[in-house]
Amino acid sequence: MAINYTQTRNLAHAVVTISDGTGTPKTLVIPIDEGDLQWTQNPNPSVMVMNRATMSHRTVQPQVPVRGRMTLKFTEYKGKSFSGAAPSPLDAMLKQGNASSWVSTELCGPYCFDLTVDISNPCSGAGTGVDQSEKLVFADCCLLPQTIREAVDYDRIEVEFEAKITQPTSTRTGT
Repeated sequence: MAINYTQTRNLAHAVVTISDGTGTPKTLVIPIDEGDLQWTQNPNPSVMVMNRATMSHRTVQPQVPVRGRMTLKFTEYKGKSFSGAAPSPLDAMLKQGNASSWVSTELCGPYCFDLTVDISNPCSGAGTGVDQSEKLVFADCCLLPQTIREAVDYDRIEVEFEAKITQPTSTRTGT
């Protein structure tokens, strides 16, 4: 029996989790109903070596970190200031406000965090044969420039990050 993939699994079926570097990580789970995630990876960088204007061979280049961009709807620029309140996404990525006690995933250098994207399968269910979900992990992310948009319908945050990996870790679960 052929499997019919009638649904596309995408960011609308995902939750994004930001985690710090403590033994039992502090986390912020962000359900996604609209937004996007994109990244550039080059796990095998190389350069063409020329010999008298003729291509000779390729040589391996140094590793290149993953660079990405994520756009999400948000409700608060900063998290509520009372004790025990969840931090906003920006707080968790910048180690400020209610995330000021978070610990970097890197031992030395600027504050870094892990970014996990859990994508569930909209076709899951008994007998479908497509019950797998996927998890993408971007380890040791450091925040780059951010763009925050206040709008009439909803607010949006766009962040760029650089991860200390050459490609995200991808795992699938389910049958």
